[in-house]
Amino acid sequence: MAEVKVISKKKKLIVTFIIMLILVFLFNRAMYWTEFSTWKNKVMVAVISLTGVIGMPLFLTYVKSVSDYIDMFINNKINQIEALKDNLKKVLLYTALFVVIIIAAVLSEKLILSRISGSYSDHRMYFCMGAGILIFAIVLCGKIAYKRVEVIFAAAALIMGITYIMVSPRNLLVTWDDETHYLRSVSIADAFDNTKYNAESSFYDSQAATYLYSQGEITEEEYEAILNNVEYEYELRLTDNRFGSEIGKEFVAYIPAAAGIIMGRALGLSFFHTFMLSKMVILFTYVLVMYFAIKKLKNGKILLAVIGLSSTTMFMASTMSYDYWVIGFTTLGYSFFISELQNRDKKLEYKNMIMMNICFLLGIAPKAIYFVLMFVLLFMPKDKFVDKKQRKIYYTLIVGVAVFLMMTFLLPMLIGSSGTGDTRGGEDVNSIEQIKYILSNPGEYTGTLLNFLKEYLDLDYAEEFITSMAYMGYGMGTTITLMLMAVLMYIDRDEKKIKMPCVRGAYFFSAAVCIILVATALYVSFTEVGANYIAGCQPRYLLPILFPTAYFIGVDGVQTRINKNVMTVVSISIMSYFFMAGMWNTCF
Repeated sequence: MAEVKVISKKKKLIVTFIIMLILVFLFNRAMYWTEFSTWKNKVMVAVISLTGVIGMPLFLTYVKSVSDYIDMFINNKINQIEALKDNLKKVLLYTALFVVIIIAAVLSEKLILSRISGSYSDHRMYFCMGAGILIFAIVLCGKIAYKRVEVIFAAAALIMGITYIMVSPRNLLVTWDDETHYLRSVSIADAFDNTKYNAESSFYDSQAATYLYSQGEITEEEYEAILNNVEYEYELRLTDNRFGSEIGKEFVAYIPAAAGIIMGRALGLSFFHTFMLSKMVILFTYVLVMYFAIKKLKNGKILLAVIGLSSTTMFMASTMSYDYWVIGFTTLGYSFFISELQNRDKKLEYKNMIMMNICFLLGIAPKAIYFVLMFVLLFMPKDKFVDKKQRKIYYTLIVGVAVFLMMTFLLPMLIGSSGTGDTRGGEDVNSIEQIKYILSNPGEYTGTLLNFLKEYLDLDYAEEFITSMAYMGYGMGTTITLMLMAVLMYIDRDEKKIKMPCVRGAYFFSAAVCIILVATALYVSFTEVGANYIAGCQPRYLLPILFPTAYFIGVDGVQTRINKNVMTVVSISIMSYFFMAGMWNTCF
């Protein structure tokens, strides 16, 4: 390992100060002070600004662990730049090929596709660019594919996600509950200056027009005029304070989208470019979290990459959603746990213990009913601990985080006064009365639950969480995706047999309880009292447990002569094709 050159504290302090000064300037530039802004808002922004300009440079410079990480990061980048200089001919060749791909995409649309379809489309051109760059990236990463699965995953996911953001509709009602996710993201972004733009309200209200347009009740010209008015109001900076605060316990999952909105305002982007930027920040967050989840594993990397690139998951990571956050961080938490099982000779480190709990805390917080998924963590093999003290601390952390998450779920139910539940489920929805019904009729509800789960967990229903793209329609390749996962569950494993029956049993027990709790929660809050069905329990709720379920179904010890590089490239290529094909079918 090359020696890490230490950067002087003075130089590091100056550089970090300049960087933070620029960031704070942009942050303040995003603020728009109006009559709705209060002194509390101005004090909050001032405190954040001072903390950023003064506190962060000192933290980054004088906290040794952080400072050492910065030194290592900078040294790695320097080494990478030097490596590029040594391979200048290849860099120039790849750059030339990249330019050729861009030119070919433009020409394909202008000379071929526009003539076939009868009209020119920027979106089709962006799609062609994305497809060309994607193929180029996969080929480029081919030689290191298995060694760096996380890299080829990140490249494919970013390219496809950005492409989807560029070609997808610029309206709401694209994915599940995106109007709510947008409203909550905007609420966080607006909380700093307490100023809400008329354009945000108009965009939220445009859902009715979107529906009417989809039904053919208004023309394309009329619909475009409504969206253009949103842009016009944003350019004029017309403001109101119509929306109340939509910031709840799920706020942590909306921070990336809110950050994207603030960045767009700071850079002076248009309304819809800001909207697209917020979705790009969501995408980047998902890819970054999954990158580390894949990297953390010793084996099972290809399996996780395939699941991470499934059409439904990629779709949600490229739209206004918070499911990407739940999926990403719970998966990263499981990666920390599984990596400890894969490295039985290595003792558990405190930093990994803490990171595992933080990941589950962040991932489960927006949907606290998933707290039961942490049960399996209690079955960490005893030989992984340094001593009894560490084991005690580990169990305390797991139980503490799980109980905290459980209470964030239970307390609102216990102290809620109305007990009406989610009225979107119908007028007869009443949580308190539904609980009374379950307690009075346990047999009837058990029958209802079993009938629901029989259909809910049927593989014939798998397209709902593998290739569904919500209101946009369905992608393709559900069966092949399941077959690919089934193969990888056994061949993308350690070739030595590792027995862990207790861990497997604990996981499947926690997963089963989790599914039952999710279904019951929707029966209580979203289903009419005494109904013989469960409403609102969507298949996408299974996605946070898809990877650990696949991993624990599979077993180690299967010998294979398949080239791992080829296996990685083929798997990534298959999943990329399905998402791109689904994108084409649903957007064009």
